[in-house]
Amino acid sequence: MPTLTVYTSPNSRDSAATRRLLDQLPTKFPGRFAGLTYQPVSMTADPDAPAVLTALGYQGTAVVVVVRDGDQVVSSWSGYRPDLLRRAAAAVCEGRLGA
Repeated sequence: MPTLTVYTSPNSRDSAATRRLLDQLPTKFPGRFAGLTYQPVSMTADPDAPAVLTALGYQGTAVVVVVRDGDQVVSSWSGYRPDLLRRAAAAVCEGRLGA
């Protein structure tokens, strides 16, 4: 099953907006996004997070990474992208492998 990981920074507006949208989707659209979960990773609390983002080619936050089978990156992007967030969240909730 695909999973969502969101790399965040404390003072990033994109990080806050991304987390806020992901938190609101199950409430606003319970039929489509029931059971939606994601893993937030703080760039300041996780010492491995900067290396992960660098390996993916990112330098800032928010970065969303969609993974399947535990370690295969299906898609990733940076910044607040509600269109991609909704698409990826639906893929996770429906158990699809792509985002």
